[in-house]
Amino acid sequence: MAEEDNPKLAGGNPILSEFGAFYPIGHIIAAFEREEDAQKVRQDLFTGGYEESECEIAPCAFLMEAAQRNINSSGFLARIGASVKFMVKHLEVAKRGATFLLIYAPNLLDCERAMRVVRRVPLILAHRYTRMAIQELE
Repeated sequence: MAEEDNPKLAGGNPILSEFGAFYPIGHIIAAFEREEDAQKVRQDLFTGGYEESECEIAPCAFLMEAAQRNINSSGFLARIGASVKFMVKHLEVAKRGATFLLIYAPNLLDCERAMRVVRRVPLILAHRYTRMAIQELE
């Protein structure tokens, strides 16, 4: 399923792609082994004031396809940088059946607040997408 084919997730939002590649600037992608953990985090974020469009479950199939498309179409700069490394990790985790949350966190304060909630449950990975970099969060 292509990003543009998933209106709930992409919503036609140009922030979620960069020149056709899945690159959700201002968002955290968090992966959980158990769907229940992702749902708990999502509910806790709602309790804290997030709206549905700011914290969405990203289907495993969507992340697998987006990661594979990004890897296949990556250019020279992406390959020497960290972008492809992160996409490979997303693909590996998605193939294991992880549940992903796409969390709106446009600035460092929002990121820190969201991660305090995310860290309450077991986490596989969390990456923050900024305009110039992808950051691994712990």
